[in-house]
Amino acid sequence: MSRPHVPIMRARLELDRTLRTRAFFNRASRGQLVDEEYAGLLAQVSHFLEALEPGSKDLLDLAAADLGSERRGPPCAAIRLATPIFRGLEPREIGLRAGLTIAGTSWAEDTARAIRGSLGTSLLGALPRQGRESLARLEQGMADGTFDPDVVLGLVEIGRGVVLGIATHLDAEWPPPVFELRRD
Repeated sequence: MSRPHVPIMRARLELDRTLRTRAFFNRASRGQLVDEEYAGLLAQVSHFLEALEPGSKDLLDLAAADLGSERRGPPCAAIRLATPIFRGLEPREIGLRAGLTIAGTSWAEDTARAIRGSLGTSLLGALPRQGRESLARLEQGMADGTFDPDVVLGLVEIGRGVVLGIATHLDAEWPPPVFELRRD
């Protein structure tokens, strides 16, 4: 494979576009979440980061600071299914980098910019930078032979599935408000 970064960039772009069509992420990127919904988003992102451990401690600290005393529900099914895959990798860094590369697209930056409320946005503000840095590290690792390009691409696709699973979970947990028009 001569240019393995191209499918990664395509996956990032396709995921970002898809997330913006999902009701929950669409409302998030426009700053239309209430604090409990935002906490649900942060909880799922932090669960995904835990699946990518080790190496995401700084981001997990940001998530804990953002969540404060908010209740953290259990991880969604997609995270529970992918956790053994990410934790069983050698070298462990490959899973972390693939997960951050796919999760850290512009949706997080836009959401961090749009969210205003009692919860902070430091995790979502840091995630896109970490995504870009992880992409660069994956490209370097594939170029120097540290990372197998086929494994990287497979993990990126698994990560995309996890993020879409998070979106499905949040859409079900926090459906968009429904308004009923009445004529009085």
